[in-house]
Amino acid sequence: MAYRLSVPAGHQVRAGCHECGQPFAAGWRGWLSLPARCGRCRTRPGPPWWWCSGTAAAATLVMGWRSPAAHPADAVLFTAWLIQTGVLLSSVDVAVRRLPTPVVAWTSAMTAVLIAAAANLSRRPGLLVTALAASAVLTLFYLLLVLVLGSQVGMGDVRVAALTGLLLGASGWTAVVLGAVLPYLMALPVALTQLVRAGHDRNSLELPFGPFLLAAAALAG
Repeated sequence: MAYRLSVPAGHQVRAGCHECGQPFAAGWRGWLSLPARCGRCRTRPGPPWWWCSGTAAAATLVMGWRSPAAHPADAVLFTAWLIQTGVLLSSVDVAVRRLPTPVVAWTSAMTAVLIAAAANLSRRPGLLVTALAASAVLTLFYLLLVLVLGSQVGMGDVRVAALTGLLLGASGWTAVVLGAVLPYLMALPVALTQLVRAGHDRNSLELPFGPFLLAAAALAG
């Protein structure tokens, strides 16, 4: 799936191998049963399936080991849900420096539904209110970076910030603050390394920020 979505903005998703044009299977099979290598030219279509699946599984297991006293079960489940899509979004962002809007929107909608259901079942209406408020706060913060400060953060990152705000708000405002600060701390070493390698050509720097946003949300949530 990551391979088919890894196209520049404004382009259609990949319908076949980028080397020889061999079409993928029609319908859902073309999304869920992508071959390890192209049947015609033997080109590997994107990262190996075990890398994405293994990363998501390992991160989810780590989340499951966290203390239930410090992290309620619903917060752990929300974070585990985000991890599954976060690996997909991160893979696309690293490949083509974009975060597919339909995937982010669908994940945000499902996250809101899950939080609303948890709030209803646990009779904690404040859970959903805090999640929506946190989402709005982080969205405005990243819009400020994009529109006022001229940051290199893109609108895809703004949408992901809205998504992570839902998750972090469900865990409380402390998690929201951590989720706002951690991405920059995590990205700093990578950014500095790129600056050193780029030398005077700093205009060529392109740092995918989505993976840091999503990883920070998983850690803070």
